[in-house]
Amino acid sequence: MKSKLLMGMIGFILCVGLVACNGTQKSNSAQTLPDYKPTVDDVIDTHGEVKNMSKFLTFLDHVKRGEPDQVRVVHYTTEGDPILHDLHYNGKEIHSTVDTRRDNFGDQKIYSTICKTIEETELNYVLTSCKDSTHDTTILTK
Repeated sequence: MKSKLLMGMIGFILCVGLVACNGTQKSNSAQTLPDYKPTVDDVIDTHGEVKNMSKFLTFLDHVKRGEPDQVRVVHYTTEGDPILHDLHYNGKEIHSTVDTRRDNFGDQKIYSTICKTIEETELNYVLTSCKDSTHDTTILTK
């Protein structure tokens, strides 16, 4: 009887241990997404150091002239995780999609909105006149 009780307790402890260990694994989509590989056309913002800024400025010029264009701005977090911000301009409005699924310390979601313009302030480039602004509309910080 004692051996059955002892075996039951050991089994219970093992089960609890397995569940606890399993809970420490990443349960988010970041572990199932492929690693992000930047392209030569991406605008890369690594902690304020921006590479390919000319690509963004060309996109901004096309928006001002009403010419369709697209650009991807990639922000790297402090931990080095990429947050992808895709901007597609169809000649009338800007479709903005922010993908935070690879940010292991973020909310790991995709946010989309449609905006009319991009405003340039002293410090930032910001989407304006957006239909839904549930996420930050800052594109780049100068």
